[in-house]
Amino acid sequence: MLSSLYKESIESTAALLKVPDVSKIVDDIFGANRLFLYALGDSQITCRLFANKLLKLNIHPILAAENGQEMEETYNLRNDDYALFVTYKGIYHRFVSCAAILKRRKVKSGLITCNAESPLIPLCTNAILIPNTEQVRKIATFHSQISMGFVLNVLYSLIYERDYEQHERHKTVLDTVSYYTHEEQS
Repeated sequence: MLSSLYKESIESTAALLKVPDVSKIVDDIFGANRLFLYALGDSQITCRLFANKLLKLNIHPILAAENGQEMEETYNLRNDDYALFVTYKGIYHRFVSCAAILKRRKVKSGLITCNAESPLIPLCTNAILIPNTEQVRKIATFHSQISMGFVLNVLYSLIYERDYEQHERHKTVLDTVSYYTHEEQS
C-alpha cells in the first residue's frame, strides 16, 4: 500500500537525520544573501516545491541547474551565498566540479544524498544522508522523492520557525493579496 511506503520512507529518513547537520544547513541558508539549489530530474521537481514554499517567506532561491547553466551560476556565487545540492546518487560530475569550485572560493554548501561515498561529501560544508532504498529496477522514485521532500520540509519548517513572527506577517500579507486578487477575477 502506498501509505505504508510513505510512512516507511519518512520514518527511515527521520532516523538518519542528525540535528547538528540539519541545524547547520538551516543556519547557513538563513544567513545567506542568496540561496542556489542544484538538482536535476525528479530531484529538481522536489526542489521546486521547496523553492515555492521559500518564496512565500520572501526567500528567492535560484535553481542553478534549471537551464543547464550550473557552471555559470556557480561562478556567480559570492562568499555570502549558499549552495544546496540535492542529488540521490550524488555522483553527477558537473555538480562535483561546481562543488569543487565553491569549496575553493570558500562558498558554503550543503548536500542531500543517499550515497555515503559521494564525491560531493568532502566538497560540501555539510551533508544529510537519506536512506538508499531504491533498487536498480525501481518502478518510480517514490522513496527518494519522499525522503528528499521530507528533509526539505524539515529545513523549511526550521527556517520558518527561525523568524516566525516575520514569516507569519509576510504570509498574512500574501494570503490577503492572493485572496483579493482571486476575488477580483471572479
